[in-house]
Order: sequence, then C-alpha cells, then structure tokens
Amino acid sequence: MKNLIIIILCLFSSGISFAQGSRKVQKELQKVMKQLPPESQSRLLETARRELLIQQNTAKVTAIAPTAAKPSVPVADLAAPPKVTVTPETKVVPPTGNETKLTPTPPSAAFTPATPPPPPAEDFISIAKNYPATTLQWDSESFDFGNINEGDKVKHTFIVTNTGKNPLYIVNVKPTCGCTGKKYTKEAIAPGAKGEVEIEFNSSGKTGQQSKAVTITTNSEPIQKTLRFTGLVVAKPGESHEGHNH
Repeated sequence: MKNLIIIILCLFSSGISFAQGSRKVQKELQKVMKQLPPESQSRLLETARRELLIQQNTAKVTAIAPTAAKPSVPVADLAAPPKVTVTPETKVVPPTGNETKLTPTPPSAAFTPATPPPPPAEDFISIAKNYPATTLQWDSESFDFGNINEGDKVKHTFIVTNTGKNPLYIVNVKPTCGCTGKKYTKEAIAPGAKGEVEIEFNSSGKTGQQSKAVTITTNSEPIQKTLRFTGLVVAKPGESHEGHNH
C-alpha cells in the first residue's frame, strides 16, 4: 500500500497536469487494486487523496511566496565610469592619419638676442671727488702752434702747479680728437710742486686752420678744466686741398 501511495505522488510531482495525472493514476490503480480487498482499496484511495491535497497546497504557497528582493546598486556606482588599468600588455593603436598633428613652432630666424648694454664709462669726476680738494695754477690755458707742415707731428706741454695744501691728482686727460695724443703726470703732485700734461697733434691728412681741445680732470675746483691749442696746417707743395678743419 505504501508503494502505491509513492507511485501516485511521483506521478503528480512531474510536469503532468491534474486531469492527465488522474487518468494515469486510475489506470495504474486499476491494475493493482484488483488484487486488494475492498477495505484496503478504500484506505489507499483516501490516503492518496490527502497526500495529493497536501502536495497541491504546498505548491500553491511556494508559487505565491514573494521573490527575495535583490540588493540595490548604489547610484554612485552606476554613474562612476569603470576604471581601466593599463598593463604592459595593453596594445597601442597606431594613428590612422586623421589625427591633428601639432608641429612645434621653430624659432624665428629673424630673432636677435638683445645686446647687453656696454659697461658704464669710468666716472672720473667721482674718482676725483674721493681725494681731498686742493687748488692749482696752469702756466697757460691755450697754445698756438703757428704754421704746421702737413704730415708733421707737433707737441706742447702744459705746466700745472699745486697751490693748495693737499696733494694734486691729475685723474684723466681727454682730447676731443683722435689726432691728439697725451701724456701726463700720474703720481700725486705735492703742495707747491709742478706736474705736466703733454699733448701731441698729428697733422697728417689735415690742412688749414685747426683748433683742438683737451679736458683735464683733477681734484681741484673746478674739477674739470679745458685747455686749447691751435695751428695752421700748410699743404705740401704740389698738392691742392680744399681744407680740412677737423
């Protein structure tokens, strides 16, 4: 009897519908129940009905039960882009030729770096002021060479006397023309002593009346003094010049 109940339950636990299951069960039961007494047949059918009802009710409860809610995904996780990890095996896609190429701008050929400013000229006036002031006296402040043959070099020496109580320094001698050379006393001139400023005039390439100047810087008052010299340059015989007064 137990085996028959199991047969009935196995038939209904398969994918067969209730109506189809009932007909198949009846056929199976008819084969077996003919061999059982009437009382056993009644108990068997009653037990099979109860088990069938229990199985059906269990199936309905399982179907109605709500599905477990799946865990929700945070909004931040949905919005965030996936992270890409670059490994040594990552392949680099070669350029297709449609990319915009950036060409570095070559330096302009016309560009010229700024020329640094020349070093400042030596400030002879400031140097002279660093010495204690004194007084001086020139033997003359101008000189006339008279007639000078073209091409000759002539010299003249100006004499200066220290009339003060402090040493006299001739700090600088500056001719106004490159044709004039100079020599001067560079050692300290003691009070009451004399110093010299020698100028040399080169008349080469010059004719006519000439007038030149030399600026002397000393530790006296005034600090700078201008000495002048003149001369008439005579052209060489057989040569004519319109005159050059430089």
